[in-house]
Amino acid sequence: MTTNKISINKRGNLKIILIVFGILLIIVILTFFLVNREVQDSDECNKISNIGIQKDRCYEKMAIDKKDLIICNNIKNLLIKDFCNAVITANLTICDNFNTSMKENCYINAAISKDDGHICERINKTESKYYCLASVKKDLSVCESLQNYSKDSCIFWVALAKEDLSVCDKMSQEIGIFDCYAKIAGLKKDERICQKINVEKQGPCYSNVASAKRDLIICDRISEQDWWREECYSNVAAAEGNEVICEKILAYESKDRCYFGVALTRMDASLCDKIWGSEKKENCRRIIKQEMEV
Repeated sequence: MTTNKISINKRGNLKIILIVFGILLIIVILTFFLVNREVQDSDECNKISNIGIQKDRCYEKMAIDKKDLIICNNIKNLLIKDFCNAVITANLTICDNFNTSMKENCYINAAISKDDGHICERINKTESKYYCLASVKKDLSVCESLQNYSKDSCIFWVALAKEDLSVCDKMSQEIGIFDCYAKIAGLKKDERICQKINVEKQGPCYSNVASAKRDLIICDRISEQDWWREECYSNVAAAEGNEVICEKILAYESKDRCYFGVALTRMDASLCDKIWGSEKKENCRRIIKQEMEV
């Protein structure tokens, strides 16, 4: 009798040990998966050269998307780091200190981050206030009191917030609908969306996706006769911080925009010297100097 009890107890204890071991194993696997996913996400930014602000912009986007304040600490540029911290913590005092356009952008992103439409009330411009509320609430009814272009722009913001092509279709102008598709295609990094757009107007869409994916091959889907093909090269060059891509561009204005974009990405004033137009060249140097002084 006693022997049977001991045997039952041993089996019971063994079962408990196996259950505990199984739970611990699941925890270890989940922890590994989550940590590994974070490392992979960070790798996307880590692969970017330390030159310029491209890596900072990558960390900024990642931090805001994940609402993770710790990621903001990877940012070197103080202005971008302040913006990142302000948006995630909804520290409106920091937002107040930015220039007009950046201040407005800060309020909108903070409102979206905290899902708090009251923050939108700090925006002075009426239309922008509506766009902010529409983005936070993801509600088309916010746009109803607006007219014409302002109403379409409001719908556009809701579509982007929801990443929903069917919302784009509610805009009144075809050109606005296609632009809405193009933006969402870039957000989703999905060039298949571009096929929903008339062939002759697909350029901006493929350019957005190519830039988001940093994939030059996508640009070749744009007709050689379409000036957006060279704009696509320019956008990918800026995204990668690679001035060599600019050599593929023949038109002077497009090539200048390409070098300008790469120079700003890398915060390298020497690249401004490759710009043909004197006014744009000086503007390039001035902006980089201002950014470097922050």
